[in-house]
Amino acid sequence: MNQSFEEQDLTEATFDGCRFVECSFRYASLREVQSTRCSFSHCDFQGSTFNASTHSESAFLNCDFYASNLFASRFEACKMTGSTFEQANLSAIVIEQGDWSYTNLRGQHLQNLNLQHVNFSFADLSGARLDKSDLRHTNLTMTTFVKANLRDADLRGANMNGVNFRDFDLTNVKIDFTQAVIMAKSFGARVEEDE
Repeated sequence: MNQSFEEQDLTEATFDGCRFVECSFRYASLREVQSTRCSFSHCDFQGSTFNASTHSESAFLNCDFYASNLFASRFEACKMTGSTFEQANLSAIVIEQGDWSYTNLRGQHLQNLNLQHVNFSFADLSGARLDKSDLRHTNLTMTTFVKANLRDADLRGANMNGVNFRDFDLTNVKIDFTQAVIMAKSFGARVEEDE
């Protein structure tokens, strides 16, 4: 708790069942790190490098990844609630399921990714590139998409309650019937059954 790992080289370290609270990993090298069932709460990862790291069932709660490099990192069933990724490099990231609710992913490049079954509820994806991404069965409840690019994305089966469809480009987006009704209502249409 409250420890500093700033600028330390933790390359290829293995963390299993560890707990870190309010720790600083600023500018630390976490390349090829493996974490399993670990908890990082309110930790500062500003400027750190996570290249090719793997995280399984770990939690990064309310953490700051400002300007971090997460190139080709992998997050499997991780809980990322409330974490912020401003100016972070998420190129080639792999996200398998997990809870990314209330995250700040503004302006992130998440195109061509398989993001099925991820919980992005209440996340801020303003200006994010999600074109050609597979978002089937994701939870997008109240997610913010202001000026996001979702061209050619697949949203079928995703929970879109509370999403403002006027905020983003819908060109070639795949949606299901339920979403079409929600979308029509968001544009002011009255959807009624035939009598």
